[in-house]
Amino acid sequence: MPQNSGPASAIRVFLNLQRKLRRSNMAAEYEILIVENREYVLNERPSAADVLVLQKQKEILGNLRLDTVINNLDLCVDMYRLAYIGATAANAGVVKSKVIDLQSEFGKICVLANETMLTLKDSCQQTLKLLDAAYAYLIQGSDGVALAKLARCADQAKRMSAAAAKLSDQFLDLQGKSAEAKSEAALAHASEEEKRRHAQQEMLKLNAELEGCETSIGNLVEELERVNADQAKAEKELSADKKRGFALSIISLVSGVAAAGLQTYAQTRNPLSVLVAQNQTGTMDNAELKQITEKWEAAKKERDDVNKKLSDLTRKLDCAKETIALSQKEIDDLKAQPDSEAAQEEDGAAKKISRDKSIADKQAIIQAETKNVAQFEADMKDLKAQSASAGETYAALGASARKLAEGTDNMAKQSFSAADLSQSKLEKIIDIKRQVNQERNDLEIKKGGMVGQLAATEVVGANAEIAVKALQVAMFAISQVIVALNDAAMFWRQISTACENLRQDSMDKQVIDLESLSKDERIAEYKSQVFMLSYLEHICSWAALHEIAHQYTISVEQSRTLNNQHISHSIDDPEQAAKIVSTLAKSINDKIMLQATRSVAVLEA
Repeated sequence: MPQNSGPASAIRVFLNLQRKLRRSNMAAEYEILIVENREYVLNERPSAADVLVLQKQKEILGNLRLDTVINNLDLCVDMYRLAYIGATAANAGVVKSKVIDLQSEFGKICVLANETMLTLKDSCQQTLKLLDAAYAYLIQGSDGVALAKLARCADQAKRMSAAAAKLSDQFLDLQGKSAEAKSEAALAHASEEEKRRHAQQEMLKLNAELEGCETSIGNLVEELERVNADQAKAEKELSADKKRGFALSIISLVSGVAAAGLQTYAQTRNPLSVLVAQNQTGTMDNAELKQITEKWEAAKKERDDVNKKLSDLTRKLDCAKETIALSQKEIDDLKAQPDSEAAQEEDGAAKKISRDKSIADKQAIIQAETKNVAQFEADMKDLKAQSASAGETYAALGASARKLAEGTDNMAKQSFSAADLSQSKLEKIIDIKRQVNQERNDLEIKKGGMVGQLAATEVVGANAEIAVKALQVAMFAISQVIVALNDAAMFWRQISTACENLRQDSMDKQVIDLESLSKDERIAEYKSQVFMLSYLEHICSWAALHEIAHQYTISVEQSRTLNNQHISHSIDDPEQAAKIVSTLAKSINDKIMLQATRSVAVLEA
């Protein structure tokens, strides 16, 4: 072994001493082989860390690295899962179905790879034992036995080469199916991209239409405000015309009624003073109307005063007459009492005097009330004369009232004619307002429909955006799997080639080539540096395959287990998948970067 310096040098020295001690006790037939200052004995198998073993590993793997191949197994597991999550997030059922099939098939291949590698590992172990035994027989001159064992080594190599080649083909087949899944994902991606692009165009169109619709609604609102102002003005004019016409017609009616007679006018409940106060148009001669009205009201007030006085006098006259009648009756009753009845009573004379006094008092009352009656009747005569004078005043005002009625009637007709025009104008304005409101309502309905359509389109666009990104992730993941599977197929092809080379370059051929030599010459040849180096390289090739199989079986079983977990715990809810797809992609990327960093560190070491 080489003499190296460092922390492990003491251990190496100790191991070398042990080896030398064993060699001193071995039979003399084993010779020491020196390769680049390292000592080898063919009955001692080189370790996995031996330089020759490592060189053979490199020769077997070619441009591949074992750690990369092993990491690619986990990469396939992670990327298949990422592709499945991406397809789920995109709701791409066909892609999702293909990916789950790929996961299942990858799991089966992992099982086969594990079994094959375990078989290769066992075969390597058995072959190394056979090589040890065969060389022992060779240096003892038992070539027949050695050839039998070496032939078995060649058979092991042939069998393992075929198994590895088959597994390489299976990885290539899975790679082809993965490529088909990527193509399906690409088609789905193109479809979703088209949906997204169409949704964006549709949203731009709808937003433009909405903006135009809102502008139109704004213009209609402004127009509606103008129409409302015109309507308010027209309603005010109509109200004024109707009010003026109504007031003038009432004035005409009341004036006509007043002209018919004072009693009829007195029965009306619309004093002209109120109507005059309501007349604010200026189209009537207010001064004349006011004058007539004042005269009317003065006459009415005079009549009312006379009537009130007549009523009071009538009441007083009736009361006086009643007092006279009652007093006369009492006198008659007193006179009708007989003197005998009065004489029989105690103090008869006094009673008679009292009766006479009562009669005298009643007669005095009658005289006083009679005077009052005469006065009341005289006053009533005067008041009736005043009432007659008021009637003449009403008669005189009748002509003026009729003239006023005719004038106000004409003005009322003019006002109502103006009201008709105002009504027609108002109806046109209301019709315009109705049309504007209808147009505005139509636009509002259209706007509501566009808002709903825009919301639906935004949902479609958002879903398409999610699907596009998710399918991009899925395509990327499948692409990584395709590369990894290509490396896996190449790896197994390299294993197959290495086994085939071991079969073709098996040591039994070299032994057969020496059959013409004598036994001692063959033994001497077997102990030569050239033969031992060739034999050692053969052993190192099998040792390298053994180490590759050992490391690969550990990783492939872990990958298979992880793949099964992903299949059994798959996420099938698109919303949940969409939430974790980015996080999962970042996690896997971080894992890849960490593995790359470790690989670089190993290379630098």
